[in-house]
Amino acid sequence: MFVSPASPSVWNSHAAWSRLSSARAKLATDLMPCQAPPAVITADRAAIVAAESEVGRIEAARAAAIANFERSGRFLDITV
Repeated sequence: MFVSPASPSVWNSHAAWSRLSSARAKLATDLMPCQAPPAVITADRAAIVAAESEVGRIEAARAAAIANFERSGRFLDITV
């Protein structure tokens, strides 16, 4: 049995992925013919870049926290 450390970054990760998915869906909708002017499409693309950056930052912080926890030795290995 493996128990991983729970941290607020897990919830932030879900929220960031949700924002990224929403931004991509909005861009796809706006790219349909005659749906949005170029400025809106540019804003959609900027939102996607920002969301991707946020996801990357949160996932990197989460991976670092897990690595620190695993190196700390403050856990118990239980096999069933």
